[in-house]
Amino acid sequence: MKRTVLRLLLWINLLFVVIAYLSGCAATKPNTPFAGPYPKSFNELSAKNQLLAEELGKLPEFQDGITNAENNALERLVTFYNKNQRAFDKSFVEMYKIGKPEVRKYCSPLQALFWLANDNEFISYNDLLSDNWLKKLLKKAWKTDRLSYRLISDKQIREVINGIEDEDRRRICLGAFKDGDTFRLQNLFLLYYEMSKITHKQLISKKAVKIIKENILTPKSPPRWKDFNTVVDRLNAPELLDYYINQKITYKKNRINSHTPKHTYSHQWGDCDDLSVFGKYILSKGGYKAWPRYVHWTHDNRGHVGVVIILKDGRYLLAVDFDGRNRISGPYTKLSEVDKTLSRGHFINDSGWWQQPR
Repeated sequence: MKRTVLRLLLWINLLFVVIAYLSGCAATKPNTPFAGPYPKSFNELSAKNQLLAEELGKLPEFQDGITNAENNALERLVTFYNKNQRAFDKSFVEMYKIGKPEVRKYCSPLQALFWLANDNEFISYNDLLSDNWLKKLLKKAWKTDRLSYRLISDKQIREVINGIEDEDRRRICLGAFKDGDTFRLQNLFLLYYEMSKITHKQLISKKAVKIIKENILTPKSPPRWKDFNTVVDRLNAPELLDYYINQKITYKKNRINSHTPKHTYSHQWGDCDDLSVFGKYILSKGGYKAWPRYVHWTHDNRGHVGVVIILKDGRYLLAVDFDGRNRISGPYTKLSEVDKTLSRGHFINDSGWWQQPR
């Protein structure tokens, strides 16, 4: 009797563990489009492309209402749309296919385009229509350096420029400001600030120094990438996850049990099994049937782990295959083909679905 009760308790505990694990990896669901009010120009866009308007309404930036800055960015985006509606509509069709529309919270490439509208740094229509349009868009919008983001407002930029004593330096900064070169402009501000400290000369005004200290010098993560859950929601497709890993993650051997997804995100390093745990978590949130796959070879008693997405037609897409650089490959019709890719040409001693060590 005691043995039966003990066995029942063990099964109940196991059930709770499984439920907790599955709920932690549960897929997301689409945001509800913001109900409005929207600016007049947005309503005109909605009449021309209702799906585009609905997807814009799902963006996180609009979930709590539209600020003046977001309203201005939306106006710029609509103007951009109206200048070449046919090209924009064609590119939006491709954006919409990235990720699972029925699962993802929002369309991440569309958010990237909105960021460019917000920063007044649009990509060209030719870039949007090129074969590698997604990488071009993400490269311009998903900046990895903190100074690549607009850390100060237009008003503050003008105040700093006006506070530069030297006319030639002031003219250089004005040129960068007109070109929309945020990265160069903020680096120039930092340069003049440091030169003032080294030379003990007042190259910039006290007001400009205060703005630089409070906004540019203060240690900050890129503001759009500072929250783990926000980033997970954004990486809602294999292509997006692949780009993020190759931009952000450094290969470093982990000698202990695999890191949690949040640890890999926070520290931005790991090896193949760390990235497999990270990738499975994110892809599962995006609605994909994603499972880690391992191979082991006898040559030097080593192995490799990647993440396989099982597609609707039964084929296999190798979405995470990290050895210092991530690679997407496939789809494959057989798991043996996946294993061959993971093995890097080594003779395979063992392979199978991998469970994260606890």
